[in-house]
Amino acid sequence: MELEQQPIWSEKTDQIVPALLEARKEMVGVKTDEVNAFWNGHKYASLTSVLETVSDSLHSNGLVLNHSTLIEQDKVILITEIIHISGQWKRGYLPIINKKGDDQGQGSSLTYSRRQGILAILSIPTIDDDAEDASDPNDPERKKQIEKNDKRNVTGIPENGNHNNDDIPIEPISEKQKDEFVEQFMDLEVPENDLKNLLKKNGFTKCGQITQEKLPLMMEEIKKLGKQNG
Repeated sequence: MELEQQPIWSEKTDQIVPALLEARKEMVGVKTDEVNAFWNGHKYASLTSVLETVSDSLHSNGLVLNHSTLIEQDKVILITEIIHISGQWKRGYLPIINKKGDDQGQGSSLTYSRRQGILAILSIPTIDDDAEDASDPNDPERKKQIEKNDKRNVTGIPENGNHNNDDIPIEPISEKQKDEFVEQFMDLEVPENDLKNLLKKNGFTKCGQITQEKLPLMMEEIKKLGKQNG
């Protein structure tokens, strides 16, 4: 059966839907409890944290969480399933993407997919996630950027009229740009220490602090580092 034809609900849902509703009322956001080295210190919610958040609420409402896999067009698909004691169920499907192509990469990808599958099927947010951390106005580095920006006028040109590369307004990169930067770093298999040195060289400690003016140069540097280690 094609993946798009796979059912996501059991034929009857009159018992599982009320149970899911009650369980979801008891759940709060998942706490971020692990540090992702590839994101240079950003925190994320581990699989353990996700399971601790949802398990008791599911069990007390007659629900159990289950994971299994299937092969669809040579791709491994993770099935996240919530089963009610009545036998009714809800399922979600997520491709497991193993960029490393080895057993270790498969294990890491499976853990990541399990975590994402649970968050998706129950629509649970994370608390103090990467986006919030990256935009924290109390972050020392972010404060420096804000203070430097405050000394400029809205055109980005100092009051003395001089204009050079240092006068470009400082604006942090977007979440999408940050994702693309980290994805390129991972795809090229650039060593983590090289990334840290590149960030430090440009005055940053986290990927989320990279500014628009620095991004093009740093993307080129990442490509060079990838070639050196290729």
